Amino acid sequence: MLNVQDGYSLVVNNTAPDPDVPMTPKDFAADARSVLDAIEELAAGRNPDADRRRLPDGLAGALDLHRTGMFGWSKGGTATAYTMLTDTRVRAGLSFDGPMAPTVTADLDRPFMMMTGVFTRAEDTDVAGFWSHLTGWRLNVQPDGAVHTCYTDIESLMPQVAK
Repeated sequence: MLNVQDGYSLVVNNTAPDPDVPMTPKDFAADARSVLDAIEELAAGRNPDADRRRLPDGLAGALDLHRTGMFGWSKGGTATAYTMLTDTRVRAGLSFDGPMAPTVTADLDRPFMMMTGVFTRAEDTDVAGFWSHLTGWRLNVQPDGAVHTCYTDIESLMPQVAK
């Protein structure tokens, strides 16, 4: 699975994001597609690194792009949706409290699960709009008392840091 964290980007090309320009979920989705391209190269037995080094024995046969899922938290959840809309190699998605903005206006026919806290269908029109475009299997889980950070390791790490 690919994990896209809010505020971080998977960059596999030779360019780096401009630190003065905030990255959007669509930028994260483009990065995720670059990662999928690299995985596809590895699965075919080609090394996508600059030196084209020989791959470790067995790596090519171990990768299966027909069983790829993606998940993300916050903007990463939105990036998961955008990646799936533009790349059918991602077969299933999971959003951990993604804001789903800018508004998703295309249908998504593959399995998608949302675990919400702050960005809920009842409270956020972008999330409600995205939900209406899910035409495949879908599930929305909203635990009682869930907040945005519930889906990160902050919940367990912050008390340790505070000590």
